[in-house]
Amino acid sequence: TFDFVQWSSTNKMPSKVLTPITQALNDGALSRKELKYLMRRSDKPALLHFILWYLVLMATGTLIYLSDNSVWLLIPAMFLHGIVMVHHFSLQHECTHYTPFKTRWLNDVFGNY
Repeated sequence: TFDFVQWSSTNKMPSKVLTPITQALNDGALSRKELKYLMRRSDKPALLHFILWYLVLMATGTLIYLSDNSVWLLIPAMFLHGIVMVHHFSLQHECTHYTPFKTRWLNDVFGNY
């Protein structure tokens, strides 16, 4: 069996932990200029993603409504709708870190929506 206490007391963390970004910078796969460009913040991409998510949510909700309680249509429609709904959690989670939107109050609004 695995003994976490014994493992943690005998195995030490490596002295240098590399994140994927640090490793990409060290390997030359990504320059600091490219990283800065990729890390710039804006409200537009997050708003577009939210609008797209909302439209897909409405489409899958409409599929449920149109299934007319037919089990053969209702179950797949609900499955798709559930997948779409679960993706909203990632937006809410990232809004708690204030990362999707540049504007802080938009993170607060969409994080609590």
